[in-house]
Amino acid sequence: MALNHFKILSLLLVLTTISCSKDTGNLQKEASDITKKVNSTLAQYLPFENTEDFDAAQKGFIANSEGSMSFTFISNQTTPSTVNPSLWRQSQLNNISGLFEVTPGIYQIRGFDLANITFIKGNTGWIVVDPLTTTESAQKSLDLFRKHKGNAPITGIIFTHSHIDHFGGVKGILSEKDIKNGVPIVAPEHFFEEAISENLLAGNVMGRRASYMYGNLLPKDEKGSVDAGLGKGVAVGTPSLVKPTKTISKTGERYFIDGIEFEFLMAQNTEAPAEFMFYMPKYKAASSAEVINHTLHNLSTLRGAKTRDSLLWAKAIQTSKAFLANRTDTLFGSHHWPTWGQNNIDEFLTKHGDLYKYIHDQTLRMANMGYTLIEIAEDIVIPDSLAKEFYNRGYYGTINHNIKAVYDFYFGAWWDGNPANLYKLPPVDVAKKYVKFMGGEDKAITMAHNSFQKGEYRWVVEVMNHVIFANPNNQKAKNLSADAMEQLAYQSESAVWRAYFLTGALELRNGVQVLPTPQPGSPDMIKALPFSNFLDFLAVRLNPKKSTGINLSIAMSIGTNKYTITIENSVLKYQIGLQSDADLSITMSKDIFDQLLLKQISLADLGDKDATVSNKEEFQKFMSLFDDFEFWFNIVTP
Repeated sequence: MALNHFKILSLLLVLTTISCSKDTGNLQKEASDITKKVNSTLAQYLPFENTEDFDAAQKGFIANSEGSMSFTFISNQTTPSTVNPSLWRQSQLNNISGLFEVTPGIYQIRGFDLANITFIKGNTGWIVVDPLTTTESAQKSLDLFRKHKGNAPITGIIFTHSHIDHFGGVKGILSEKDIKNGVPIVAPEHFFEEAISENLLAGNVMGRRASYMYGNLLPKDEKGSVDAGLGKGVAVGTPSLVKPTKTISKTGERYFIDGIEFEFLMAQNTEAPAEFMFYMPKYKAASSAEVINHTLHNLSTLRGAKTRDSLLWAKAIQTSKAFLANRTDTLFGSHHWPTWGQNNIDEFLTKHGDLYKYIHDQTLRMANMGYTLIEIAEDIVIPDSLAKEFYNRGYYGTINHNIKAVYDFYFGAWWDGNPANLYKLPPVDVAKKYVKFMGGEDKAITMAHNSFQKGEYRWVVEVMNHVIFANPNNQKAKNLSADAMEQLAYQSESAVWRAYFLTGALELRNGVQVLPTPQPGSPDMIKALPFSNFLDFLAVRLNPKKSTGINLSIAMSIGTNKYTITIENSVLKYQIGLQSDADLSITMSKDIFDQLLLKQISLADLGDKDATVSNKEEFQKFMSLFDDFEFWFNIVTP
């Protein structure tokens, strides 16, 4: 199989293997007077005098270590003019890292990865919740924890949901002996399938867009990356995966781990396809997983993913309030810092849930009045009672793009119902016509300069995008667009919007910087990948021109997997079982197949004992039909 560029679940991992190697400091601009005014207006609107979050983020601090992802330039200094003051506040809070006591018997390590890792005291050892993204970050966390809390064994693992920053470090916590001895591993129903398959088919484009979203091409400074909103960033290293020994499928289900009773609240298809929250009566404490955070989350993530159900999300938060009522002293999450006290928890859950509900309801109200997604996103205003709560600010998701996500969930985002937008020209074609109508590139740039001086940065970006797509060699247009994107970034309260604009500016000025392409996923993930998932991905790579007129059937035996693959009408299909009259048969062990996927060996390395191919000529024809996806494709230029 043509596997050299096969990428599985590398979406987050790519972000940790790339960094900005060019000196871009001389190209970065200062904040304009207009940007300073915009940021000052927000600073006057929000209650910055309230420092309760800083008290909460530091409460219970025990120790820190070199494992922290702390950004050393971030401190309590005055907000830089190149950073939105609300985002700077969030970056300071996320920069408070180390080992913390949440409540007696529960500890968290924050700031070693995008997510938190939590340790809960059982009768004989420690139960670990969400062991981070990589084995390395998890091991550093465990080392710090053991240094201060002793060497009692790990007696259980809980994966709250199916995103890699909450399970990938599990083998940095559990040894192979622990796994073999059956340490309980608890996860929501469908966790394993979702952890393996999510984002597989569209992984290349999602990974490239994620390099923008998380700002990993940017320098870490006041004019570059300052935070990820949800945490400081994604840890570098190797992910792992272990199949759960126990899955939870119903709200109210109870399960004991090392003598500690857990009550579960299902939250499937909210922030993740497989997710739950839980409560521990012994500690009067609950985990909100990633359903409830100190930021508005994404209903549609900028890297690309299936749009999430805002109404279901709001109802899950509402249900959690009733689930935890009158018995909860502590609420901690998979990100950020905890909340203490039943009254504080109730208010947090009420207002946070109401925000998602307000976004959902008002988007549909205006849609039913005939407004389009862009109009709705511009017009909806969040009530002060919700908007002035810092945990409702858009550090990760934003009001603007979450409104568009609600519209997309119900109506699809590609079309607003106006027939004028039903059959639009491709971007390059329309750009050339727009530029001609504007009187040419030079005139468009001159007018855009005037708009820039007025602070009309969004308009400058839109107009210059037409010039750039009409003539991608026009560096003046690219530089002006980059300057406008940079100011939009400096104004952005969202860390991911900031990163997206700044990365766009970087590539407009310097071009696409081709760095090492992400490698396939970890051995655990490759070995766990259902063979049918691989075949679905292979079908996405089939080139229709190369496969025109080809009718080919392949009987493929990979270990215990027996499939017949058919190519006809430039479509790859498969069915379970071997077809006796297939044109080609291939047989190899699952171990050999996994090594191919991991690029540990190539097809040229295989001997007759490793793999059996009935017709090598037909096999070569088959191999030639598939595209290899280029990771570093253009985004801000055609």
